[in-house]
Amino acid sequence: MTVPKLAIDSASHYVSKGLTRDSAVAIIAVLYSGESGLSTGPQKGNHGGVLGPHAVGIASWNGERQGRKPGDDPATTREGLKDFADLHGRDWQTIDTQLDFVLTECANYYPSVWSQLTQGPIASPNGSHSEDYKTIIGEFVRKYEVPAEPDPEIARSLAFAAQLYQLVPETAASSPITPREPQRASQKPAPPPPPPSQPASQGTPPMPAAIDPVAILLVQLFAPLLESAMQGLVKALLQHITAQIQPPETRPLDQAAVASIRKTIEDALSNQT
Repeated sequence: MTVPKLAIDSASHYVSKGLTRDSAVAIIAVLYSGESGLSTGPQKGNHGGVLGPHAVGIASWNGERQGRKPGDDPATTREGLKDFADLHGRDWQTIDTQLDFVLTECANYYPSVWSQLTQGPIASPNGSHSEDYKTIIGEFVRKYEVPAEPDPEIARSLAFAAQLYQLVPETAASSPITPREPQRASQKPAPPPPPPSQPASQGTPPMPAAIDPVAILLVQLFAPLLESAMQGLVKALLQHITAQIQPPETRPLDQAAVASIRKTIEDALSNQT
């Protein structure tokens, strides 16, 4: 049996995501030889869902696994292929989108399968690597695919996996995969943490509050009137002072003293403005 490049690339995609070679080979062997041939389009037979009258994709998704129908409550219905693709802004018909959804679906709805996929390689007593893809294939077919007759599908998958295993690199990603848990309607995203407070440096005055632009405009409009009124007030004050300190029956006041007083008052008013 010739192993197609699509199967090798798909298994390599999973290895790059952090799966072991055994887990990657097991999934692709089942999806290719036991299920759909890794075809991303409609499949023959079975009932459909929101994506059409037939099962679709590499895992032959049908019913609610294709996606939620209009009006379905995300809090009580599972996330389907189309929901996953829409959430991430991806095309549900691409092979990478469907491969990634298989992992997310296993992580969220098939805990025993996910445990098998992520438990890591198993060392045999003599130190060599055991062929644990055989165990994973059985679990994946019986718990994830759930065909009417699992044994023939398992046999086909095991035969294909024996050849695929030799062609897939054993290079794992630097960190394990962490598929996203679907967002429920009742869940609210956590608010962002408040920014850390920055203590003001010693001797630095606090920032003034913002000035109302209307107040600035009023000051600009009435400044000339205020200035004129202030000048009149100063003139009247000086006249009053002069009248108090120089009654008509007394001798004329020293004009130098009057000028000095006038200058003092004007300087004080000027400093206030």
